[in-house]
Amino acid sequence: MEIINFTILVLYPDFHIAGGRVTGCDFGMSDIILAEIYHLQEKLSQTIQQNKHDLPNFCLSKHGSKDLLTLKLFLELQKSENGRELNEILESVETQLLLNNEQLLEHLMASGGIENGNWTRALELLTQIYQTDPQFLLHPVRMKIGAAVALTFAMPVLSNAERQAKKEIDPIKRYKTFTTLHSASPSPLFDMFEGLSCWHMRHVVGSWAEDEELEWARQNTAEKFKSPEMIGKATHSMVEYRSSNDEGVSIHAGPAFYNHRPQTLELWSREGGVCGVVSRFGVALCQAHGVPAMPVGQPGHCALTWYDGRQWVLGNKIRGWDQTRFHRGIQVQWGRPALFHLLMAATGGRFLECEKMRVAASFLEPPESFAFLLSHVIPACPHNYDTWRDLLGLATQTQLIGPNVTFVDVAVWKPVSVSSTPGRASHITSTEADGAWWTGDESAWVEVDLMEPYTVDHVKIQWWGYSRPARFSVYATLQSGSSLVRTEQDQQEGEEGGNDCNKWIVLPGWVMETRKIRIELFDGKLDPWNKTRMFGIRHVQVFSALHQETAWHHRPNWADKVLSNEIMVQLTDRSRLQNVAEAKPVTVSDTEDRAQKITSKADGAWWTCNDTAWIEIDLQNTCTINQMKIHWWGYSKADRFSVFAITPDNGHVLVRTEDHQMLIAEEGGGDKNCNRWIRLEGWDTGTNRVRIELFEGHRDPWGKNRLFGVREVVLEGAVREVARDLGRCPGDELLEVGKVGGDLLCGNVLELLSEHGLFKGASGDMTFNGACIATIADLVRKLDKKSVSASEDPSVAALTVRLAEGGAWEPKAPKSWIEIDLGGLCVVRRVDITWFGNEQASETALVVETASGNEVISCGRDICVVGKKVRITFSGNGFVVN
Repeated sequence: MEIINFTILVLYPDFHIAGGRVTGCDFGMSDIILAEIYHLQEKLSQTIQQNKHDLPNFCLSKHGSKDLLTLKLFLELQKSENGRELNEILESVETQLLLNNEQLLEHLMASGGIENGNWTRALELLTQIYQTDPQFLLHPVRMKIGAAVALTFAMPVLSNAERQAKKEIDPIKRYKTFTTLHSASPSPLFDMFEGLSCWHMRHVVGSWAEDEELEWARQNTAEKFKSPEMIGKATHSMVEYRSSNDEGVSIHAGPAFYNHRPQTLELWSREGGVCGVVSRFGVALCQAHGVPAMPVGQPGHCALTWYDGRQWVLGNKIRGWDQTRFHRGIQVQWGRPALFHLLMAATGGRFLECEKMRVAASFLEPPESFAFLLSHVIPACPHNYDTWRDLLGLATQTQLIGPNVTFVDVAVWKPVSVSSTPGRASHITSTEADGAWWTGDESAWVEVDLMEPYTVDHVKIQWWGYSRPARFSVYATLQSGSSLVRTEQDQQEGEEGGNDCNKWIVLPGWVMETRKIRIELFDGKLDPWNKTRMFGIRHVQVFSALHQETAWHHRPNWADKVLSNEIMVQLTDRSRLQNVAEAKPVTVSDTEDRAQKITSKADGAWWTCNDTAWIEIDLQNTCTINQMKIHWWGYSKADRFSVFAITPDNGHVLVRTEDHQMLIAEEGGGDKNCNRWIRLEGWDTGTNRVRIELFEGHRDPWGKNRLFGVREVVLEGAVREVARDLGRCPGDELLEVGKVGGDLLCGNVLELLSEHGLFKGASGDMTFNGACIATIADLVRKLDKKSVSASEDPSVAALTVRLAEGGAWEPKAPKSWIEIDLGGLCVVRRVDITWFGNEQASETALVVETASGNEVISCGRDICVVGKKVRITFSGNGFVVN
């Protein structure tokens, strides 16, 4: 009891121990955790301020390291729904001993987390392991096995053999099995097992095979496969690949294929199966010998991956890492795409150091924290995805109102609906300095979807020009039903001040939690430039308070979009930008003999007499486009046009339309309508070809019958020196750090962020290799989030669409649907559905909402439809969309 007295009295000096429990106050749900967090934050706040000049070394020091890891654990425990049970666990002698062991804390905090956040269950399992084996804290390998079991079995691990009955594997038995195997002489586990990290061991002890099956596997594996390099290949010689059994029953009949017997490894070896059985059998063989492994999903296929001591190897595969994702039932660190697994693997031993510095960074002021992350934390471990998201979270903070609270614009890059001119809606929540939404209607509305509930502290609106409303109403919506929260009478002038042109206003916040904000506009003012615009909005910013104690693990939904669109656009100096279209090959819809004039510097032009036309420029490299300029021929310009970026995998992305064009006055000549130049903002999509589709042309006045004519197309941009699409790189090659114009100064990154209004504060002369930004940002770009709704369980459906953790949608109704809002017009080329297991919906239908109506098409085949929403309808029961 002395240990309890010592620990509790240090943390709670006003209380004393009676019978092993805290007295002097009535602790409620998770009050102990709250008190622990408060104590540690007070202590760390003072210590970090004293050690700011040498913060990395403080994070590695004995006391600093333990306090930072303990706070990280307690912040995770704070999320526990069963606080009273957690209090009882924390008060036990065993738990006090466990939490005082720094090496155990390191294993817990640097091994991938717990997907469902049930850290209470993990502590409970650790306590049981300690009661079973009091010596496990004294043995390094046993400690890693114990931590791996606690983290992995915090979520139920189901037996493959009894999966239909949902039988859970016993975690304590699993701990005993592997500690016994390791201590045996000679050990049946491969030598590599002892040197594995706790994170690697999670992929061993989490085997879906029963312990007796793993023993069978060790006894029946041929000697030629008993090495880390070969073990994953043994499955092909031990399991016959077949789709029906001896009685002619199809594998798709499920348990009937095996005559409803438990699907043990021995049965699979005798009866065979298809990809799922072959791969899961191979995974179990690896795990039986102490080799980390797991099943992974590929389109219409189940593969496996194992760690051979040097790298993670894909086996029984039909695709590469780009089209591989975690299998259902496997805990993940950052998301379902298997690329995240490679990122975590690449962190190596530096992940722990990085995590401690991330916690320490949360105690600094935003400018200092940003600089610390950029100059110390990212170089220490550039593959830690969380650090990049922290960096963007800090970059978007606007002002500090005290030591514990900051304001964050939670509307950045969120979806926007408008009453008219939808092509310009995204400008309202973008971070771009230029651009705006406008309309000539007599009344209008704008609606911002924050995508999750927030408490709104204040709202800032910047009007476009002089076109602002004399009256407006602001409505807030949480789930259903809107409440009027503000009107024009509540507005205050923004701090930006200035004249009446492009004026900012501020609206105070309100009490109710809000997911959608709708602004209705009345009594507009006509612009003075004869553009017939009654209302115009440049920006809507919605600020919510963010408490500093949660800032370090805050995951803003919009961070991915910001990282992709703002940092990836320009990693190089503007001086390195060039016309990447110059002298490049051009194909056209007709008049091919004049096509090359579009990208050459020679006089002349391309033209056509057709009602519609297209131009396609092959850049012969993957490029980032900063801006695009088009020089029309004569008066034969297009009133409507669409610009598509064609990606390395031949995807067509609609990036610009006529709504985005701006007249370049200085190049317009005497008659602004003849030989007119226009400019379009660039885009972040990696582009190999640019396609321009032309509609509604103007017939020339000289009797030549030409409807469209183009003198030149200029694409100002830069060739990506890390010229690889992550989705096409095998294995760890995607993690290579390449140079982008040499070392990128931290000050240049800050300047870039400042240009886009993302960051105001410290700059410095620290150096940092900016290529890592490109690598991570490309990965983030692949996870660009779209708004998802569904007939039931919309949050799970959204995770399924976004390939995120927890994404396995299992509707209960006989008729169900998922709808994806693409956030604007996009070219839909193909829609594929991956099913979990053998059951599929009896019928599926696909409806694409186009500009002119709805188009019903089929899933799983190549199509070409321009639409803004996709709805997939399902008929039947018992299926899971993976």
